[in-house]
Amino acid sequence: MLKPYSKRQLRVYRNRIAPFKKDQLSSNTKRMIFDWVYHPRFDILIFILVFISIIMLVIELTHPDNHHAAGWMGKIAGKDTNPLLLKIDIVITMLFACEYLIKFWISPNKWKYFKQNFIELLALLPVLRIFRMIRILRIARLYRLIRMNTILDQNLNFNEDDTTDMVTVVMYLFFSIIFGTVGIMIFERGENEGFQHLSDGLWWCIVTITTVGYGDISPVTIPGKIVAVCIMFIGLAFYASLTGVISQTLIVRSRREKRIKMEESMFTQHIIVCGWNHHAQAICKQIIKDEEQFVLVLSTQKIEVNASAQIFFKLLDPTQKQYLEEAKLDQAQAVVLLSDEQLHNPTDRDARNILIAMNILSIRNNIPIIFQLQDENNREHVQQLGIQNILQISKIAGAEVQKMLPEHSGFDLEDVKK
Repeated sequence: MLKPYSKRQLRVYRNRIAPFKKDQLSSNTKRMIFDWVYHPRFDILIFILVFISIIMLVIELTHPDNHHAAGWMGKIAGKDTNPLLLKIDIVITMLFACEYLIKFWISPNKWKYFKQNFIELLALLPVLRIFRMIRILRIARLYRLIRMNTILDQNLNFNEDDTTDMVTVVMYLFFSIIFGTVGIMIFERGENEGFQHLSDGLWWCIVTITTVGYGDISPVTIPGKIVAVCIMFIGLAFYASLTGVISQTLIVRSRREKRIKMEESMFTQHIIVCGWNHHAQAICKQIIKDEEQFVLVLSTQKIEVNASAQIFFKLLDPTQKQYLEEAKLDQAQAVVLLSDEQLHNPTDRDARNILIAMNILSIRNNIPIIFQLQDENNREHVQQLGIQNILQISKIAGAEVQKMLPEHSGFDLEDVKK
């Protein structure tokens, strides 16, 4: 069963895919159609039709039929056009036309939509093979869908990934080879003895796009030569892009390895802060008064504070044991559990920190823990875990809190009092 998309996922998808916003539409009918035509599953259906259309074109090239399309359609479409495939292609084109016209109708800026989708408009001419070849360009939209679904599957967690650019280059090469192979066969087969089978077109395209150029076969028709020129420039652009991507990948990996080594050296005897609230920034500033002290903050909310070379933030859930291990809890000096102000109930805030404390103690039972208590009724539950450093920032003096961390941590909460 297909997993439904959340409202947030669909909103992000449409913001990246749709050429205009839903709020710009003037009627409820158009807004309803917008939700329908700018949906990942609708795009998947369109891509399936594109692939079917391209496969039929390849079948025509590799298996010519003795029964040709009759009448004026046969003359325009080509002498070896299969009548069944032509009818199927016309049906698919009618579906493409409906998609184009619907999106054009709901678009608030029709001239802008026309300019942005001119290639797709040419692909609506199904009878002429030259225009059916243009449909290959529509396959390039598949990468956009693949990338967006990857983003949605990651729950909108945009992580650094140095393989993305490489995938882009490989798909660019793949689409270019399809375009060159089908294109050259459309114009050269029957006019050039060197292009008898699809494998001949594939061989020529690969030799040309890699700039090897054996010269054993070459186009003789003007349209075929135009395709050849396009493939030549595509080949040059491909190698330039490939060189740039490889260089960037090596640089990114080198920087990542250096960062990992740096973090390994820093995250020894560090202080882990779990959660974030309005006291947190002042607490961190007190901790890093010692220039050799580093703080690692684990929080589920995106934190925007003044940058510091001694404070590191990770968007991780500290209630999960694997993320505590990732924060190198076994090498930490102490842990500070701050109340999560995203939870409105004080009891819920304490319950969350108790869960974090239990996970911490299951990994390392002798680490000092400072627990910010919200509800005094929960003090006994916290003490049962063996935690004695329990604080309520609004009531305690900075000198008392300073004793809770090891003496050389440089921690002082005199400025944190309410």
